[in-house]
Amino acid sequence: SATKLSYEDGDVQVSTLNYAMGNEAENIFKTFIFAEEEESDDYEIVLEKFNEYFIPKRNIIYERACFPQRHQKPGETAETFIRALHELSENWDFGEKKNEHIRDRLVVGIRDTELFRRLQLRADHTLEQAVLMARQTEEVAEQITQQEQQTSLSVQAVERRGVRDFFTLYQDCINLRIKTHTTKNIINN
Repeated sequence: SATKLSYEDGDVQVSTLNYAMGNEAENIFKTFIFAEEEESDDYEIVLEKFNEYFIPKRNIIYERACFPQRHQKPGETAETFIRALHELSENWDFGEKKNEHIRDRLVVGIRDTELFRRLQLRADHTLEQAVLMARQTEEVAEQITQQEQQTSLSVQAVERRGVRDFFTLYQDCINLRIKTHTTKNIINN
């Protein structure tokens, strides 16, 4: 190292660490409990104690409670919901049944009631099949929405042109009929 600090004794390394961290570090250091007196001079042990102090502990009980309560949120895509289930499942020791638990949570937590019903009809769905159905259902719903919007815009455009264009078309048809009728009269006479 540039300062050769790594070659120094443990007590020098610990003192340097405390000094570099500031006055509050010394006060925190004094609260540490060591198994043996010599450990207070062991840089690695002291560094681990500081990490334990500063890095918050995970609340496993809370994190585990989140998985069975997780439902798809309004406006949340199926993909985001599925990813969240995978992340939450990391706090559980599901073992070989992990995919089954994620699948079950996906089925009961999905907002689409029709998909919820379809997924429950077959108990032998794998997680992959359930995910595929959720993604496809959402994609088809989005496509239908886009088609409906396009149709609605077309109808609105026709309605805007509406009466005026219809009346013009009607007049053109009448004029064409009169011309056709007149032409037939001229040819027949």
